[in-house]
Amino acid sequence: MGSSQQHREQLLRSAEEQSADILAQANALPEMPPQLADAGDVVKIEYTSPLALAQRAGEGVAISGMIEDAVAIQQFDPTAVKVVKWGDAFRTMAEVRGVKPSLLHTPAEMEEIAAGDAQKLQAQEALAAAEQAGKAAKDFAGAQALAGTTGLAPDVLGAAA
Repeated sequence: MGSSQQHREQLLRSAEEQSADILAQANALPEMPPQLADAGDVVKIEYTSPLALAQRAGEGVAISGMIEDAVAIQQFDPTAVKVVKWGDAFRTMAEVRGVKPSLLHTPAEMEEIAAGDAQKLQAQEALAAAEQAGKAAKDFAGAQALAGTTGLAPDVLGAAA
């Protein structure tokens, strides 16, 4: 985050805190909802107005440029695209563009999806291995049958036994 963006956020935070203090001293605030009381100091205010999104547009431009750079550099250094935390970059782009969080999978949901994908891949690999083993057994049985008709089977099988 750029220093001007941080400066704006600090000024807004200070103004918010001052406003909240004034309202609290005047007993003009409603009772705090239990969810906020339970959260303690963990509450973070996020601005989502068009103006706030416009102020963050630079982040989106920077991320887009970084992605273009990573793809371009990949032809010279295949590890370049592995430097990017793609999930985090995508989430930040969505946030900066004002996409509703409900449209994106949560990190926990993404872990479930990844686990399901891993299970599917494992099942596909097991199926491929079983098919290959079946083909090998069929080829071996065919070779044994052919060897049996030529009289080679007793020597080959006798030597193996």
